[in-house]
Amino acid sequence: MKELLYCSFCAKQIYGSQEGLNLLGGYICEECEKEIVNSSVDDKSYFLLKEKMKNIWFS
Repeated sequence: MKELLYCSFCAKQIYGSQEGLNLLGGYICEECEKEIVNSSVDDKSYFLLKEKMKNIWFS
């Protein structure tokens, strides 16, 4: 049976797909992974991405 996953960043439900990252018990979908990789410190979303990553790291 395939696993039901929720992205720790966007809360999107992914059923049966393992695309993305499993990180410290959290899951990051492929779209959010791309956003993280392609972001720079100057992006408006950088602070939010950083805070969400800290939530995964410290949970």
